[in-house]
Amino acid sequence: MKKALLLTYDTFADFEVMILLTCIDSKYQINSFTVENEIRPIQSCAGFQVIPHLTIDQVNPEDFDVLIIPGGNPAPILDNAELKKIVQHFYSEKKQIAAICGGPAILGAAGILEEVKYTASLDTDDPLYSHVLVPKNQLKEHLVIDKNVITSTGSNYLNFAEAVLRNTGVFTDDLKDPLAYFRVPSMG
Repeated sequence: MKKALLLTYDTFADFEVMILLTCIDSKYQINSFTVENEIRPIQSCAGFQVIPHLTIDQVNPEDFDVLIIPGGNPAPILDNAELKKIVQHFYSEKKQIAAICGGPAILGAAGILEEVKYTASLDTDDPLYSHVLVPKNQLKEHLVIDKNVITSTGSNYLNFAEAVLRNTGVFTDDLKDPLAYFRVPSMG
């Protein structure tokens, strides 16, 4: 079974990745990790506590096929050297990277945004993130796929999930509206 690696950090936007995680679980084993060196509860933006599977020093990026980076407020972890190495490994090995909302700031901190077009729910003038964002490559679109990197604005989490699920082979190209269950209310 393939493996997905999910970054967790205090304030991560759980809702932005829940549908993606629910669906990718059919073909990928999901492991979450923290940038800390000890396992402790991580509190999402909704106040849920998540216990990561791994600490950052336990992550071997060779073991994973896709990296999922949720939004939130990642400013406190942008300088983490080990996190940058993990992101750079996924990029250089052409493994799927998926970052939503504020998550692309982590890609910028790792130097990836110098080489790809992207979108984010971040303003390039924000003093917390301006030093890692690359204005010339930031597109005013809801979803951008460039090379092995998928980025999205936070409110576009359904289309983000679908793009990642298609690019990872969970959904085939011929499957029409695979997330209809989440888009259109039904009685079933």
